[in-house]
Amino acid sequence: SGPKRKSTPRKPLATKAALENAPSTGQVKKPHHYRPGTGALCEIRHYQKSTELLICKLPFQRPEAPDPITGFLMASTRKGGKT
Repeated sequence: SGPKRKSTPRKPLATKAALENAPSTGQVKKPHHYRPGTGALCEIRHYQKSTELLICKLPFQRPEAPDPITGFLMASTRKGGKT
């Protein structure tokens, strides 16, 4: 077999804490980005937990029946509604 190679000492890996404590070199910090889809999943969880109404109730509280003669929808005149 051939001659043995001397291994050079490796650079120590920078730990997360060491990187955070390192002095800043005046560079602008990059904005944080989530991976694609992570924000959407977070938003889904948010709306699943909440009980707030996402669609207004009012249009669903006033169903308008079709006129039996013409078959068109007629505006309700009950409770002071406009015609």
